[in-house]
Amino acid sequence: MTLNFSSSSAKLAFAMLANGNAQFIEFDASGGAGTIGSGTMEKADTTAYSTARITGDYAFWRRRFR
Repeated sequence: MTLNFSSSSAKLAFAMLANGNAQFIEFDASGGAGTIGSGTMEKADTTAYSTARITGDYAFWRRRFR
């Protein structure tokens, strides 16, 4: 999958797990330059979300190496 942003893009590959979570990698590097990284997405209980209960700034986590 390629995500396009206003000034760049990111190429991602996903692996869905049996428990509903997923792992992903970013693989934009070629010729020794670019970005690589990895992360996880965890299944969430959408009934737990209301404006009053959302705190913090994080929706998912990823790691990038340049």
